[in-house]
Amino acid sequence: MAAKIKPPKSSNSGGMNDINPFSTEERNMIIHALESDRFCPRKLGFRHSHYAPLMKFLFATGCRPSEAIALQWKHISPDFKQITFEQVIIGTDSGKQVRQGLKTQERRKFPCNDSLQTLLQPIKPVDATPKLLVFPSPEAKHIDLNNFRRCINAG
Repeated sequence: MAAKIKPPKSSNSGGMNDINPFSTEERNMIIHALESDRFCPRKLGFRHSHYAPLMKFLFATGCRPSEAIALQWKHISPDFKQITFEQVIIGTDSGKQVRQGLKTQERRKFPCNDSLQTLLQPIKPVDATPKLLVFPSPEAKHIDLNNFRRCINAG
């Protein structure tokens, strides 16, 4: 019977798939570099600090970037105590599109601690509509993750 049990993929990889998250110090350095525009090229049309709330959110929730950039204010409860992840941004031949459902499930409810509430409350515009993006690009559109990575790496 033991021969029929397949170990998880990660245990067959010899440690190649180990997850090595950033240390608290590394996380803080990344956020500080974004907030201070430390590596932002002068010719860039926007500042890296625009993305600091997104990066803080990713660190705080551990959600997938495609889930975070698809978030709209309707997905965050009015009291900022819960987030419902239920859609993602995907790349298609015709460009970026919103897809309902997540990679491994239809939706996921995520409780917000005080720190996450403190992050979200000040970034919500007074006139926010339910469909307004929580983390828009500088042009108020969905963030293009490929451009975001290139921009951050170029600094």
